[in-house]
Amino acid sequence: MQEFKLYLETRGSVHSQNTEFLAYYALPYVTKPNEHPIYRQLFEETWRNSVVLRLSKYIDSVIQPNDGKIPHLLNLVTKPNVKQDRLMRQLTVCLNKFVFIVQNELSDAEKRATQSQKRLTRLQMDYQTLISVTADILDALESTLKGKSLDSSVMQKIYSRLVHSQKNVSLRVNHQNSHFNKTSNNTFGCETKEILFGEEKPETNGNKPNPPVGLYWYVGMNLFLPVN
Repeated sequence: MQEFKLYLETRGSVHSQNTEFLAYYALPYVTKPNEHPIYRQLFEETWRNSVVLRLSKYIDSVIQPNDGKIPHLLNLVTKPNVKQDRLMRQLTVCLNKFVFIVQNELSDAEKRATQSQKRLTRLQMDYQTLISVTADILDALESTLKGKSLDSSVMQKIYSRLVHSQKNVSLRVNHQNSHFNKTSNNTFGCETKEILFGEEKPETNGNKPNPPVGLYWYVGMNLFLPVN
């Protein structure tokens, strides 16, 4: 009864001007409404059954018309659902395709990132090797300028490190680019070795052998000039 009273005071207030419903506004304030001559019929089984019957007939007239056509109310409820289901299926298909494409692109990006990281690591190693070899060569050059003799074992180590580094770089480039000129693997050839260690090459005119060219030629031609 309290809920009915709350309804009358809120949403049901619009019916207070209707004389047909005006008597029901006093119902919450009656002490024993089931014994009141005006309201006691509302608590009888026959009244409830009659209300249910009238409501059922009204619903049947709206949902199941005699002409056999689909009621307009039912169309309003069902048609949007069919259209919405179709749109949802299309959206699901598009999302699945999009997820598949994104996953493939992500996988490719991860592979490229891994390869780039490996290349970066190798470049850093080559850079450190080049810095170390350059420092050793500059030390040897400084010693030569001061008139000190060069130890052949020191130059042998420098030469071996340069050849090893050059071969590693060439192998990696050839692996990535099959059309790369393979002749670059022999950048440090026999003449370079002879220049480094001061090996003399006899002249054809019968004169004395020429002296070694020295480290200036080596530094200019084999270290600071780019390899073609």
